[in-house]
Parts: sequence; structure tokens; C-alpha cells
Amino acid sequence: MTSNPFNYWDPVIGEQFVGRKEEVEKVARELAELRRSCAIVGGRKCGKTSFLKTLQDILLKRLAQAQSRRLHILPVFVNLRDLSQYSIGGVFALMLNTLYDYFHSPLQRQTLNLTLEFDLSGTQLEAFVQNNTQECPLNCFTKMLEELILNFFNVHGLLRIVFLLDETGKILEQLWARDLFSQLRSLIDGEKLRQYLCFVIAGSSKLREKDEQGSPLWNVNEPVYLISLKDESILEILHQVTTVPDDFATAVLQLCKGHPYLAQYVMYCSWESLQQGSVPALYEIENRFRIEHMGDLAQWKADLGEAGLLVYDVLITANDWLSEPEIKQLIQDQTIRSGVTSVLTNLWSYSLILRNHTWKYRVAGILFQNWFTENVRPSLRSHLPAANKPSLAVLPGEPDIHIGFHTRIFPTAYWNALTVERFPLVKCSIDNTGEGCTDARIVIEATIQGFGEPYSITLDVPAHQSKDAVLLPTLR
Repeated sequence: MTSNPFNYWDPVIGEQFVGRKEEVEKVARELAELRRSCAIVGGRKCGKTSFLKTLQDILLKRLAQAQSRRLHILPVFVNLRDLSQYSIGGVFALMLNTLYDYFHSPLQRQTLNLTLEFDLSGTQLEAFVQNNTQECPLNCFTKMLEELILNFFNVHGLLRIVFLLDETGKILEQLWARDLFSQLRSLIDGEKLRQYLCFVIAGSSKLREKDEQGSPLWNVNEPVYLISLKDESILEILHQVTTVPDDFATAVLQLCKGHPYLAQYVMYCSWESLQQGSVPALYEIENRFRIEHMGDLAQWKADLGEAGLLVYDVLITANDWLSEPEIKQLIQDQTIRSGVTSVLTNLWSYSLILRNHTWKYRVAGILFQNWFTENVRPSLRSHLPAANKPSLAVLPGEPDIHIGFHTRIFPTAYWNALTVERFPLVKCSIDNTGEGCTDARIVIEATIQGFGEPYSITLDVPAHQSKDAVLLPTLR
């Protein structure tokens, strides 16, 4: 029997890398034409390493075709997990050692299919590596690159080194991380190396939060967010090597909804059954994931933080598209409310929520949602006041809606109350298309039994138009 082709534990490149090829090509083009560094922003297991590896593969193929005296772009993949010295100098030393191997190590060159020849004998870089130096200050790092670039120019032409920095989460909690980002910015923003050096830095949205505390590298690094893949891209993964029944494919989409790692895992677990002509039970695969990847789920929870978990819970409860202002209405804590923008970006880059063209959000995929509902929501809701948690046995009454008009022509209002586990939502549709209508400002107030203070909303409805609104209670 053919071995299982689905691989969820290693980065994917080539034909298996789907859904983000346009973004990779754009980054490769901008590195060459605009000398623009960028940041790859995504959550845990969202494809950051695959993105970097695919970018490196594209750039190496173009490097092999580069003509003499033309621009040569050398992508150097640096995994910060390999740090031996946790310091700024340790990071620069790791970058130099990796760069040296690209020219000197036969095994590394064979692995990368790197054919470009360049002799490093007698250079400062060779001396640095052979002395087994563990740290390198910024000024020495700069001098070694200047010498390398000048010597390369005399032999081949212009060299632009692109450092692909992966696993930045390993250094974000270090006290020196902010200073490192400032020094990286000085390298690509200064006069000496700006033509010859770029960075592509992969990390979560915490990378931006840390960077903005200092001299923002973000300002010169164009962000690329690894959001949920479109359904057609997930289907492309599903149909890569086997025939998948339509009903099964639809169920997988509902379970994963744009998360490539989860799609690869589900197909890895399903492949043998599908090869035998049977359809596996997805609930069994979901339970298997919870057991085998308990650490990933726990890390996602930790990465989201209290604010992220609360916002995610709000979106689960609403079970609908909500705008940022609507989400803020549901959060009483001013500190959390003020950070909703960054929280939504974080959830979005983790492929846990979707964002549509109107910048409204809703939950994506039920695998994490189901785990969250069973394992996180109970403890999260234990901190809410009892008034905000009506039991299903005592349902709120029908809303008493009062509509005040600031014009003489009254539009027509339609409403319905949706009872959900935590609170009711009141959906209103305002029809201002009747004969003789004029522009209207409408104040809608809903009072629901058992929920104390009324909730209200003000709408401006132009003449001959209709508008929908959702009234949301405030969490106290």
C-alpha cells in the first residue's frame, strides 16, 4: 500500500503548499524590486514555517538562474530555536553561522541545491565561525556583511541577503527583544546596508505588540497575515491524492474552516479509510486530536489570553457576524474593550475567526470551538455575575420595544428576539421606504425581563432605505 501522503507535522512546500502562493510570490517580487522587508503574522500551526520555506525555495530557484553581474538574492533561513546564546549578540552569531554554512557546508548546499560558488577564505566571517564565537555585536555584524557583499560584488555582482527569521516566539519574552528589533531596523534603514539586506520575520501578533514598544521595525516591515484559507484551498488539500466524497468534504470544511494544519491532520487520519472505500467518523478524529494535541490546544488558549477568550466566547454566543463596535458593546471591562482591535487581529491570524468584506467577524471551524465550549467556557463564565447567566429553565420574557422618532414620518419596525445561552439578542429591521418618507433618526430601546437596564441603539435611516440592527446587552 502507498504510504500516507498527508503531512501535518512538517512544513510543506511545492505542490502541497496551497492557498497562499500569490502572497509568497508578492513577497518574493517586493524583495527584489522594492527591497521591502516583511513580517509573516500567524498563530501557532498556521503555516508560518511553510510560508518561509516556500519563499526560500522560490528565491533559490531564481538565484540559480541569476546571470553574472546581475542581482543575486540569497535567502538564508534562520531558526531561532537553534539559539545557543540567548542575547542580541547570540542572534547575530546564529545568523552569521547559518550564512557561512550556505557557502561552506557541502551538506547544507546539497540540501538546498545551492550551486552558487563563493570562497570565504580569509574573510572576517570565516575567522568568526572558526573561532566558535558565541556572540557578535551589531557593529561587527555590519562589518562582516559589508566585507562579504563587497567581495561578492567583485566576483559575481550585486548580492542581497534575505534573512528568513523563524520561531521568533522563542525570544519575545526576553528583556532584550525590543532592543533587537530596534537594531534590525537600523540595519535595513541605514545607508550602508539598506540596498543589500532584508528581513522576513515570522511570528504571532505578539511580535507587533513587542515591536511597537520600541523603535517599530513594523513600520518598515510590510505585514502578511496568514488568515484562514478559502474553502476551495482546503478542498484542494483534501483532493490532492485521493477521491473524497462530497458529504465528507463538506463536514471537514465545517470542522476545520480554513485551517491548513487541521485539514492536513484530518486527512492524515482519514486517508487509510478513504483508500479502502469507507468514510471515517469525524467525531473520532476530533477526539483523537484532543488527546494527541492537548498541548497545541492549551497553547492556543494561552496565546489568546483572557481578552481573546472572552471575545471568542462573545462570537460563539452570537453565532452571527458582528462588527467591532457590536463586540465592544458586549464587554464591560474597559481595559479589555480598549484592546478589542488587537484581540480580533490575533484571533483572525490564528484562523479561529473569519472576517468578511464589511469587517465583521464570526467564529471559524467547530473543532476548536467544541473544545473551547467544553473545556474553557465553564471556567470563563464562572466569573460572570449570575444576572448575566439565565438558566435555560428560566428564559427571558419577550422584549418590550420602545421606538422614539425624531421626524414626523414614522418608519416601520420589525423585530424578533433570539434567546441564547447567556443573553438574548434583539434583531430589528427598520423599513423607511413608505410613501412620503423622509430621513429619520430612530432610537430603539429594548427592555427584557430579568435583564435590568434596557439596551438601546440609535440609527440614522435615510429616506427610501431599510436598515437592520442588533441590540446587544452589556456584560456587567
